[in-house]
Amino acid sequence: MKQFYILWATIRLSMFKETFNIWMQRCINKDIVNTRLAVNTQEQRDELNEFKNVIITNQSHVGTVYPAYLLTTTLEVNPEDIVIFASDDFYPPQGWDEYLLSKFKDFDGAFFVRDGYQTPGNDSIKASITIPIMTYSCLCKLNKVLYHPDYIHYYADTELYTNLLELGVLKDDRIKDLTTFEHMNCVTGKRKSDEIDAKYNSTIYTDMATYKRRLYLSLESRLVI
Repeated sequence: MKQFYILWATIRLSMFKETFNIWMQRCINKDIVNTRLAVNTQEQRDELNEFKNVIITNQSHVGTVYPAYLLTTTLEVNPEDIVIFASDDFYPPQGWDEYLLSKFKDFDGAFFVRDGYQTPGNDSIKASITIPIMTYSCLCKLNKVLYHPDYIHYYADTELYTNLLELGVLKDDRIKDLTTFEHMNCVTGKRKSDEIDAKYNSTIYTDMATYKRRLYLSLESRLVI
């Protein structure tokens, strides 16, 4: 049976624990769900000592791109297994595992889910894959680089959308499928912003410039590290 590999870069450890519990509570087949985490410091690692697979990034800035890069490039699983890059403020629907198993039954690629934030049909130019879900073989087609480490935090998920489209491996059912992996984004008022958000926001213009520069690269060039 296909396995799920949830890759999770966290810096808000209390929020992570609450959200992780929701993922597991809403999961039907817990025995096929595997978790790999990335934290920034040994102290954070110690706080999550109940989890086995944890990478310490030791990065000097705040951002999810580099932890994602470490998590994906070191992953070795079966081609048909399903990889999810989760987030501390993303809530899955009830029975999310059965839902995704049905979507990937005869599909090998990336599946674009509703996030309760973007409006399907109106975002084709600047759509972002805010919660990446794909087969491992699809990840390998991306050179195992979900988010390119040229970025810090923003716009890497927008480039991911472009890369998946150009590879021809993106399934987008969001117009007819209302199933939502809810993004509790502070921008929409679904949670309060905090100091981490402020640090993320300080990178937005740097990442915007990176995106504009990389947009004109070929697909092959964008996938090279």
